[in-house]
Amino acid sequence: MMKPRYLALALAAAMAGTSAFAQVAPHVPGEAPSPRLLAPQDLSSALTAPQTMRSTPDASSAQALVWVERADLATASVRQRVVDALARNRAVLLTGSGEDDQGEMETFGFRAPGVASIYRRSGNGAIDVITADADLPAHEAADAFTEWLGRQKPLSEVDHPRMRSLVQNGTVDDGEYTPRIEIHQDRIFAGRRAVRHHIVVLRDIDAQRDEKVVMVTTEVDQVPSLVGAMWNGAALAEGKGYHLIVPGRYIVTTQLAGVDKPVPLTLQDYAPKSDGATERLINDTVSIKTTSGASATFDVLNGLAHNNAPHLGKVALGFNYAKEHLEQRSVTMSLKDYFVQASPRSGKGTRAMDWTFPLASDIAHSVDYFADGENFYGAVNSTRRMTPMMRQATLQVGSVWRVPGGYEGSLDVITRATVELRVYDSLEKSIDSGPDDAESDMAFTTRINLGSAHLTRQPTVRLQSLHGQGQCLAQPVSNAPDVVLESCEKGEGGKAQQWYLEVDNTYRNRGSGQCLTTDPHSGRIHAADCAGASLTQQWQWSADRIHSLYMGGNTWRLHLRDGIVNAMFDPQRHQTMVSNQYHPLLRPWSSYPNRPSKGDVVPNLSSISPPIPDSYLGYDAVGTEERWQPLPIRFGL
Repeated sequence: MMKPRYLALALAAAMAGTSAFAQVAPHVPGEAPSPRLLAPQDLSSALTAPQTMRSTPDASSAQALVWVERADLATASVRQRVVDALARNRAVLLTGSGEDDQGEMETFGFRAPGVASIYRRSGNGAIDVITADADLPAHEAADAFTEWLGRQKPLSEVDHPRMRSLVQNGTVDDGEYTPRIEIHQDRIFAGRRAVRHHIVVLRDIDAQRDEKVVMVTTEVDQVPSLVGAMWNGAALAEGKGYHLIVPGRYIVTTQLAGVDKPVPLTLQDYAPKSDGATERLINDTVSIKTTSGASATFDVLNGLAHNNAPHLGKVALGFNYAKEHLEQRSVTMSLKDYFVQASPRSGKGTRAMDWTFPLASDIAHSVDYFADGENFYGAVNSTRRMTPMMRQATLQVGSVWRVPGGYEGSLDVITRATVELRVYDSLEKSIDSGPDDAESDMAFTTRINLGSAHLTRQPTVRLQSLHGQGQCLAQPVSNAPDVVLESCEKGEGGKAQQWYLEVDNTYRNRGSGQCLTTDPHSGRIHAADCAGASLTQQWQWSADRIHSLYMGGNTWRLHLRDGIVNAMFDPQRHQTMVSNQYHPLLRPWSSYPNRPSKGDVVPNLSSISPPIPDSYLGYDAVGTEERWQPLPIRFGL
């Protein structure tokens, strides 16, 4: 135990400062919640006195932040504006706290706990976020936020093709679907400490296996609160003293746990491994290799893309054309006078990896290691032999975990970083364990939504009518059969509007799990429990029309009849339509949906497209009432 003569000093040094964060909503009470713009230079004022802030004069610039109170994300219109801002490379500042995290989970797919957070979408579509809690003074949070924003790429430098398409067009279908989410989250602590999570979740699925794989790489900037020599009741970063304090060990723990219920977790890989070397460069890798389905061969997908015929959500993915995906992350750090001990740990519904970085044994047990001269009372210790890692450390660890693919709850990824101090006493010729270094103790949680629309077996889409205001098909009440049209939502929320096409040709609603069904007597559309053999629940795309396989598949189709969704064939409104002979997703003739004319060709997957037969000239133009498009939920849209 630490002796009384320096115990009081250690306790005083560990006392943290108070926060200046203000807990006030940024919008005016009584007004409808609405995002506001904030200039980056006004961050400090916004965090300390939000009630005084309005949209600042120069906040219309490209660098302005969209400012939202966390609780306002419960409102669908606010969530949609936030998603729009992210798609245009805007940073989003969240302040305050909500009653629950549902709004944040539906907007971003995960929850960044803290009093203030800034979200931004990176060039590869991942979500970047930096978070500060109430224990960090507001001016320090503002400085850290400003520095973090300065490291983000401006829109003009976004070079990822998917992100460019998203920014320009609002959606993208590049012919591939890999169930995947990626999160970069920084948590800033007082005293220049930080924890950074880089989390990738993929779904590994083939005919025999269905699992979600979680890769967590963590970087910790750890600064012990009390290191160096002690002399006359003061701690000296440099100098001599009877007592010298260094970190006896750094400890980093990664723990995963189901939020609402225990979830089976399997550890697949981790780095670094245990190693007794006390001076080396660690350069390890953790990796995920997963399989996902595809709808056709590469040549077919390339031909569809060449003909502007998107397929995501229109054709179910199978495993005849399965593709592999490799994800890798490096774990790199330099050790000097410390080594690595790695140990997995398990509990009920939780799993953890503990990494301990102990001081080298020849230093940890050498009473005279830091001795440097004598005075009237005897030997003294000095900081002369202290290495940089004895003052602070940047540590990286990585782990890969598997959970059942059907688990759709929330998963907490928790990092705990602590320091155990070691005290060298030159007067007593002893080495003691130091005081609990409470100030350097960091705990950080990222809550991930494993029920994300980005992780479904089949691509999740919204089915948008091309008629009128372009509304989306929805089952508003999950335990009621009604299927209607609603204004299309954005983000990961709104499961009532989310559908996916299964391999049995059924469109399934993510909110209810029920299937899109047509009444064989009236043609009215409703949702019902899935019975895959029923033709009234089976659908097939032909160009931009969704045909019911009931009655042969070329007459009944999803359409609007006097504003009501129906599927029954009406000879006064519809025509029996031909499908493209080369692939049903291609347009049946080149001028479709306009009426065909001489000179039209039949689009082909290759470069040779033959002229249309004369019989095609009898077709009429196809109205928007029977035309649809799937909106894949990609990168939060």
